[in-house]
Amino acid sequence: MVAAGPGKKVLQHITPLNLLDPRGKNFTPEHCRTYHDITRFAHEKAMVELFEISKGKGVRTAARLLKSSIPLEVHVVDLGGGLRPEAAKSPVITPEDITSTPMRAYWRGVSAIGWKGPKPLDLAGFISVVMGAASDTNPRDRLEEDNYALIAQDYLNFSSRLGYHFTTIDAYLGTSEDSYVSLTFYGGGADLSRRVRRVQFLTRVLEHLEFRVEPQGDALTARLDGVSPDILTDKLELLGRLIMVAKQLDITMDSDALVERYYQEFITTHNLAL
Repeated sequence: MVAAGPGKKVLQHITPLNLLDPRGKNFTPEHCRTYHDITRFAHEKAMVELFEISKGKGVRTAARLLKSSIPLEVHVVDLGGGLRPEAAKSPVITPEDITSTPMRAYWRGVSAIGWKGPKPLDLAGFISVVMGAASDTNPRDRLEEDNYALIAQDYLNFSSRLGYHFTTIDAYLGTSEDSYVSLTFYGGGADLSRRVRRVQFLTRVLEHLEFRVEPQGDALTARLDGVSPDILTDKLELLGRLIMVAKQLDITMDSDALVERYYQEFITTHNLAL
């Protein structure tokens, strides 16, 4: 019990994530307050540079454009073993070309839900979206940001902007000792109270899926490790389903009761009840 105090104090400088939105004014080296902030900042800037180079004019591009039934353009970089050899040189690929185990699992979940519109919303929900867009200093840039994925046979780092929220999935499937799946989720198009309720819904589902979750307002980070790669593969597919279900869900969440309702709906629909 004596070590709990110092240990907790050390963790306060390691695990909290403050740099959630790469578009935010605080997304700078000077605002890194924890080791998690440093790795988050370094990762985002490295990804931006990598994809700017890969799309550069006059040089052979490393990024492939993923086309599918989902109206979401994803720039994919194969780090090795993530694509069929026949597709590795093609500028455009399909989901069938992907051999990356974690990417295939996540995309199965995405495809299972598909690109559905939002649930029916009330007038207040519509107004909250309009007001949110009006207060955004650069809404067009936000909607036009690239989606990109780094893949290998056993690795995935997928950063996507679905409308007004940002998601990063990072996963490695090796042994039970070193495999993991992590998620960063941030933002939304509705007012803050509705965005917070969506994060509460996500937290409920993710904890049901045995993730360790750290919610922070309209954002969260989550991680699952120490289990077999087969289990994590199943969790990745469910994560793909969850992210697609959560798309635009914030604009409908006008009461706290909907957190529990949507949670129960998700676990029942996807046969997750204990």
